[in-house]
Formats: sequence, C-alpha cells, structure tokens
Amino acid sequence: MLSISDSISVKFPLLLAMLLAGLSGAGLYWINQQGKTLIEKDQIERAVTTANTTISSLKSIMLSGRGDTAHSWLERISAQASIDAASIYRPDGTEAFRDLNTVQAVNDFISEQRFQRQPIANTRSIDASIKSDFSKVVKGGLQAAIREGEHLTILYPIRAEQACLSCHGYTDNMLRGVLMLKIPTVAANSRMDDLLSGSMLGFIAMLLLFIAITVVLFRHWIIKPLMSLNTAADTITNGDLSYRIDSQRKDEFGVVSNAFDHLVGHLKNRIAAEERQKM
Repeated sequence: MLSISDSISVKFPLLLAMLLAGLSGAGLYWINQQGKTLIEKDQIERAVTTANTTISSLKSIMLSGRGDTAHSWLERISAQASIDAASIYRPDGTEAFRDLNTVQAVNDFISEQRFQRQPIANTRSIDASIKSDFSKVVKGGLQAAIREGEHLTILYPIRAEQACLSCHGYTDNMLRGVLMLKIPTVAANSRMDDLLSGSMLGFIAMLLLFIAITVVLFRHWIIKPLMSLNTAADTITNGDLSYRIDSQRKDEFGVVSNAFDHLVGHLKNRIAAEERQKM
C-alpha cells in the first residue's frame, strides 16, 4: 500500500507549489524592480519640472532688480513640504546670495553702486559627497540626479540669457550657477512598499487558489482513473473476470481502460475455452 509520502497526489501539488512559488518570486522581483525604476523616473521628471519653474522665478526676480530678496525666496522654497532644500551655487562651488562677491562684481561692471544688501554669515560650499557630480554639471552643462538614501538631489545648470548680460557681462561664462534641489523620496518609497505588499498578497492568494483547483482537477482526471484501474486489477486478481471499467473517456486513460477491459474479456474467453476443452 502507498504511503502518503509516495503518493503522486501529494508529490504533484508540492512540486507544483514549489514551481509556482519560484515563478511568483521572480515575478514579484521583476515588479519591484520595474516599480522602482518607474517611480525614480517620475521623481526625476517632477524634480526637473520644479527646477525649471524655480529658475524661471529666479530670473524674474533678478531681471526686476530684486536680487536682494533671492536668499529669503530660496528659504521659502525650502520650507515647502515637497522640497527638503533649495540652494544655488556659483560655478566655483560657493553658495550664491550669501556673500557680496557677485554684488560687488556687478557694481564694478556697471560702474555704480546700484545694488546693495547685507551679507549672510557662514558662506557655504557644495557638499563633498556631490562635488564630483557638481563639477560634471559645471563642465558639461547638463543636469544630474543623485539618489542619497531617502532623498533625490537634482543639480540643474542656470544659464545666463541675453538680458542678464547688462549686469553680468563681467564674465564670459554663460553658466551663472547651479540650482540644487533636494527632494524627499520617503512617500514614493512607501507607495512602492505598499504596492509590493499588495502584489505579494495577491500572488499568494492566486497561487493557493490555483493549486487548490489544480489538485481537485488532478484528482478527478488522473488519480481517480488510476484508482479505478487499481480496483479493477484487485477485483480480477480475486477471480471476478466479469468486472469492467467501462470508461467513456476519449483520452489516454480511456484508451488504457478500454484496452484493459478488452484484455480481461480476452482472458475470460480463453479460460472458458480451456475449461471446455478439459470437459
């Protein structure tokens, strides 16, 4: 008699479950990677849009002669919930709108003390962790996106326009500075985690349902016919040659069952013929 561990009705569902679990794991990993890529792409696109809007506002402030309000304006931008920090750095890596270097250079260029403001203490330089990327932006004039833990930092070049040269024509460098936006990514990562959790639960539910349906069909289509063949063999072994399976199936089991019935019928006829010859 078959033990439970030897039963094909146990082995097949286990094998199927292992196979589907592997496929589901690969599918979940793929979904996770694709989700991260799409979310990161969306974050960068949103950050670039914010950077463009910020730079347009900055140029409007500067062209209206209100450069003295730029620092407080950047602080208001940094206070927004969707932005952790907003700063502008000169090409040399020092933060703009804090010291009076640019103000003095402009006044010297236009030969009058038109612009004045109070300096802000502790002039800062670009952080060492992104200095290499900052240098590439300054040299290449292309934006850069840097992921740092739960933040996305965008470095966006600020180019001078023709209207800017009336005050900033003291240099041939058309790159006036680099806008640094630091965007929080916690909310997006949380959405990704929720998506992955929901997908995992859905996969597990579908996996269990699929296995349950497969087991039921497997028992009906395969195990039950096999057991009927076993019953027929035991019955005939015990001497009942009148037993027939009489399967109406047209598949392989139907062929085997009909062949079995034909074999038993042929065996019964031969035994009857032999008994007649002995009489």
